[in-house]
Amino acid sequence: VALARARAAVPFPVGVPSALGPPDRVFLDTALGDPVVWLAYRPRPGLPRAGETGVGLLVAQLAGRAGPLVEKAAGPGTTITRLTVGGDPALWLAGDPHGFAYLPPSGAPRFDARDRLAANVLLVDRADGVLVRLEGRIGRAAAARIAASLR
Repeated sequence: VALARARAAVPFPVGVPSALGPPDRVFLDTALGDPVVWLAYRPRPGLPRAGETGVGLLVAQLAGRAGPLVEKAAGPGTTITRLTVGGDPALWLAGDPHGFAYLPPSGAPRFDARDRLAANVLLVDRADGVLVRLEGRIGRAAAARIAASLR
C-alpha cells in the first residue's frame, strides 16, 4: 500500500527512519485484527540481504508492548540485551532465529503462528504505545541508530 494509506488505516503514528529515507515497499497487515505496518528496504550497502526475509531491513510498527513475552519466545541460542533507544526501553535479540510475541492493547498475548523465524531484531517499546521492530542482518548499533531516526 502507499505509506499515506497505511498511516490513515492505523490508530498510531507511523514513522519513517530518516537514516534510510522512504521505504521500498509498505505493507499493512490487518489479518489478525491488530494492524501492523511493515516498511521494507531492499538490500544495499549497510543493509545486507537477510536469508529469512530476502530484504535488507524490515521495520514493523504496531500498537503494543514487548515485555517479558519476548524472553519466553526466544530459545536458548538467542541472546537478549536490554538497552535504551531514543530514551525508550529496547531489547536486542541476536543469535539463533526466534519467534515473536507481544502484548497488543487488548492485553491478550499474541504469538502469531504464521510468523517465520526471525534474524537479528531490535524491539523498541516507545512511550507513545508503539512497538517498533527492526529485523535484518545488521548490528545492534546500526539498528539502534535507525530506530532512533524514526520520524
